[in-house]
Amino acid sequence: MEYSRLGRRSEHAIPVELEIIIDEVLDSLAETIRQHQAEIRLPASFPVLFGDRTPLFQIFLNLFDNALKYQRPDDNPRVELSWHEESDYAIIRVSDNGIGIPEEHHHQVFTIFQRLHNDERISGTGIGLALVKKATQLMNGEIEVEAADGFGTTFVVKLPMAKIIEI
Repeated sequence: MEYSRLGRRSEHAIPVELEIIIDEVLDSLAETIRQHQAEIRLPASFPVLFGDRTPLFQIFLNLFDNALKYQRPDDNPRVELSWHEESDYAIIRVSDNGIGIPEEHHHQVFTIFQRLHNDERISGTGIGLALVKKATQLMNGEIEVEAADGFGTTFVVKLPMAKIIEI
């Protein structure tokens, strides 16, 4: 239902500080981060995006949650968020040291109900990354995956930056 509602909601693009969204995401995942003894690496500064708070939260909650969920059993999770500016866009990378995604499956990861890992110990419905892609597109952004089987995953999210006018 969350996926279908995303397109029907009226989107209200406003300047949103990514740092506030990431703080909310990390608060939501605090217990999971603690249980897995995960290391979270964040940049010294964050962009101000032009978007809607709810889809932005959903994007980064799903990316961080997946980074914590799809981990190698012999290693504590490490998740890193980095970014740079390109024209009027923030190019945001969310990288992990998890199990990765084989290259032949990169085109499938954003398909709704598509689960690439059939390990029943890992919960999920196959909706999360489809929701991420839909939310990104609703904000005139793009997303792609860079990963190798067994060597971690990086999601690259391109989102419009807010234009800050100094007086």
